[in-house]
Amino acid sequence: MYTLRKFRFFIGNSMNSKIPYLLAVLILFNGCASSNSDQSDPFESFNRSMFAVNQGLDKAILKPTAQVYGVLPQPVKTGVGNVLSNLSLPVTFINQTLQGNIDSAGNTLVRFSVNSTIGLIGIFDVATGLGVKQEKEDFGQTLAVYGVGSGPYIFLPILGPGNPRDLIGRAGDTVMNPVYWAGNNDNEDDIRLGVTIISGIHAREGALELLEELENTSVDYYATVRSLYMQNRESEITNGATDIDALPEIDDFEDF
Repeated sequence: MYTLRKFRFFIGNSMNSKIPYLLAVLILFNGCASSNSDQSDPFESFNRSMFAVNQGLDKAILKPTAQVYGVLPQPVKTGVGNVLSNLSLPVTFINQTLQGNIDSAGNTLVRFSVNSTIGLIGIFDVATGLGVKQEKEDFGQTLAVYGVGSGPYIFLPILGPGNPRDLIGRAGDTVMNPVYWAGNNDNEDDIRLGVTIISGIHAREGALELLEELENTSVDYYATVRSLYMQNRESEITNGATDIDALPEIDDFEDF
């Protein structure tokens, strides 16, 4: 049995794609982005097809790669995760500021400064030991705060579950991320691609057991993923105002 809390790690750490692909989706679904927050799935047939494609890619490429990555010593994987988390903090800081959460933005700035210096570019999570906890905000959440509707549910290969608002949000987050501006004209694409691949592999390895058992125990795996994604985003947007511990276990969604 799985609650939303257990699903968060993988969704929260899934890969970002490059802006051109996101802009193509933005153009396609531009009319949906300003609609009210609709939790329907009008493109279910298309989404299920893309979900099947994604499953094939995962089983052929990402899952085996994540399993190989999984044999690395835990301290190495922890360090990788810490660095990736630290790289995401400028994105959180900007979005907290845009949302008017100045205290939270200050907390994130302190965390980034401490871990980037004392923690050696984030390899060691010194800030948590000092009581400066991790917070996460993204541009999709910022758009929601400003009243932009989610639009319909969309599932795309590699990108995974989402909606027009979150796809636009991912494009915004990509530009806000310092990795986007790293390097020079000769190697900047290589740096971005490398970080994206490592992030995806790290997130997938952390969810190996979760997703395997979730797939094996769900009557409708697609519907289960959709339900968990929607609940997760609602909780993130409301900053936990949705009590995820009070939500039903995943078995209750198998007939969704």
